[in-house]
Amino acid sequence: MTITTYQIRNVLKVYGNQLKKRANLLDTSIEPVQPSSDFVDISVEARRRQVLSQLSNKIISDLKKEPPEKGTYAKEIQYQKWLEQE
Repeated sequence: MTITTYQIRNVLKVYGNQLKKRANLLDTSIEPVQPSSDFVDISVEARRRQVLSQLSNKIISDLKKEPPEKGTYAKEIQYQKWLEQE
């Protein structure tokens, strides 16, 4: 099988045309990068409320997981039982 110079020239011509089309598409599709104008800032008070809410939710979930016979919740149950006996 032989490849003629005509075929090579034709392939190079098509390849060059494809590169030009691709470069033109890239130039028109790329927009300059602009910094975002949207900026969200949480106030100190809102941030404090959010942290307190997260902390209280964590403490409540930890207390629910803990059996009543063990841990800090056990003292409250002991006091309740003691008050009920009197």
